[in-house]
Amino acid sequence: MRLHSLDAIRGVAILGILIMNIPYHVNMLVGYAHFAPPLLTDQIVSFLQLIFADGRFRTLFSILFGAGLAIQYGHCEKNKYNPSLFIKTRLNWLLLFGALHALFIFGGDILMYYAICGMIARKYLMNDNAALMTKARNFLLIGGVVILVMFAAMLVFSSPDDLMIRGSDNYQEQLSVWRSGYIIQMLAQGGVALAFLVFACIVMIWQTLGLMLLGVYLFRSGFFINGFSPQLFRKIIIAGIVSTLLAMQPLILQSIYMEEFAVMLSSISAIFVALVYAHLLVKCQQKENWLFSTLRNCGRMAFSLYLLQSICMAILFRAIMPQVNPGFEETMTRTDLLFIVVVFTAIQMLLANVVMNKFGQGPFEKLWRYCYLRSFYKKAEKAALSAIEKPTTVQ
Repeated sequence: MRLHSLDAIRGVAILGILIMNIPYHVNMLVGYAHFAPPLLTDQIVSFLQLIFADGRFRTLFSILFGAGLAIQYGHCEKNKYNPSLFIKTRLNWLLLFGALHALFIFGGDILMYYAICGMIARKYLMNDNAALMTKARNFLLIGGVVILVMFAAMLVFSSPDDLMIRGSDNYQEQLSVWRSGYIIQMLAQGGVALAFLVFACIVMIWQTLGLMLLGVYLFRSGFFINGFSPQLFRKIIIAGIVSTLLAMQPLILQSIYMEEFAVMLSSISAIFVALVYAHLLVKCQQKENWLFSTLRNCGRMAFSLYLLQSICMAILFRAIMPQVNPGFEETMTRTDLLFIVVVFTAIQMLLANVVMNKFGQGPFEKLWRYCYLRSFYKKAEKAALSAIEKPTTVQ
């Protein structure tokens, strides 16, 4: 039986991820370059993103990825498949899709990183719930310590002069490189993707593994059916509020120049806020309406929507906008980007309803499923033949 809450949570995550990625769709090398002096509207949007978005949707994806691994593991056991081979084959294809996506479309790809984390997380899938929770807690604690160490290092070694400011020589240089044509952009995307992958596998992987194992635990404990108890939910809300207020302090104390510090701290508060989002959506499945149904449809074709976001943003910012408004990168504000996100979110919701009602599956989900099942059946058949042909040792 398919859990509607899982699909709806995934739908919220995939729709929300664009607001975090869109500055890098504009320019992979620079991201969002600040105005000097900072715009009030930019500061307001930054505060709202910090409270409701930064790290929240990535955290949801990590938890859901773990829940997905648990579902696949149970499916394999039920059908007498080799769980390790099945999941590994599936993740290998995700890794390949991610590499192509990173090189040719968007260097901020997250698929490769999730595939690598999934390869590690699958080794813990046979653990019981108590062991899973212990592992998840330990990984999250290590991840929290690593983030705090990175935060301290940034405080010591960085300065406001490092911030990318529009109109500065450094900004103009990076902008010129990005405008040099698709081949240069492709090379830049590949370099950024590789650098991110190395950084993530050193710094972020602890927290991500903890979240994935937490997702396995939550799925097996029935969270996606019942949610948290009222007492536990209240504690999570309080933790989310307190940790978010702490993460906001760099922005409050030093304005926009401390935004990167605040974003780093928000990855800790994101754990609690994401769990609040998930709980609310679990409870909403009891009163299904058009919005919840639409979020479910978005979640069921999240892979396609993620790639569609990259394709459409690449067309918009690299083909259309340079023709309509040359130099748009130097004037576009966070409010402009937020408007684009809102409009494209509405388009994705309408598209998801049409595609799911007509076809029942997203195009890239269908392609991915075809690729990994074909590979898995070939490998399973080869392993079975090898076992049959293996000579029996006579004692």
